[in-house]
Amino acid sequence: MRGRKSTKDDDLERAAELLSITLPIIRKKMLKVLFETGQDQFAEETALHHMMIMKVLAGSGGRSTPTEIGEIIGISKPQMTHLIDKLVELGTVQRQHDTKDRRRINIRLTEKGKTTLEYAERVLKEIVEAHERVLEDP
Repeated sequence: MRGRKSTKDDDLERAAELLSITLPIIRKKMLKVLFETGQDQFAEETALHHMMIMKVLAGSGGRSTPTEIGEIIGISKPQMTHLIDKLVELGTVQRQHDTKDRRRINIRLTEKGKTTLEYAERVLKEIVEAHERVLEDP
C-alpha cells in the first residue's frame, strides 16, 4: 500500500478544520432563531446583521472599518454599505474619517447603539434562559 496513512494528528487537524468552518455557521443559525424569537422586542428596522455589526464594533473597542467588520461576520462589501447606511439612519453608528488616513472610513458605535446592543443582549439572554428551562424540565 503506497501513500500516507492517516494518523491521529491528521484526523485531529481535519476535525479542527471542519469545526472552524461549521461553528460560525451553527452560531449564525442559532442567533437567527433566537433573534427571530425576540424580534417583537426590537425595532422593526433592526435585523440580525445589524446586531452582528454592532456586536463586532463593541468587541473592537467601538470602532472598525466596514471591510474588517464584513470579514469577521462574512458579509460582502456592497451588503455592508447597505447595512451600515441603515444603522446610520437609525442613529446606532456613525461614519468617521480616520485621522491618519482620510481615505479610510471608520464605523463607530454611538451611545444609542451601545444602549440598543445592551438591550438586545439582555433580551437574547432571557430567551436563552427560557429555552434552557424548557430543556431541563422533564
